[in-house]
Amino acid sequence: MNGVAAGRGSAWAVTDRALLRIDSTNRVVAESELPAGSPSGFTGVSVGEGAVWVTGHDRGELYRVDG
Repeated sequence: MNGVAAGRGSAWAVTDRALLRIDSTNRVVAESELPAGSPSGFTGVSVGEGAVWVTGHDRGELYRVDG
């Protein structure tokens, strides 16, 4: 995992290919695929404004995932 955040009743983790939603029992309850692209994967995740935000650092990309 590259980044972790908490919010909206869950923990969120970003990998090089997906955003994972993790519940209070440490189970992955949802997975959102992210576009292929950034060579080092996706490096940051934050929760706010009714969405989860993921960054692809190498290419300066920001993705909004409504959750």
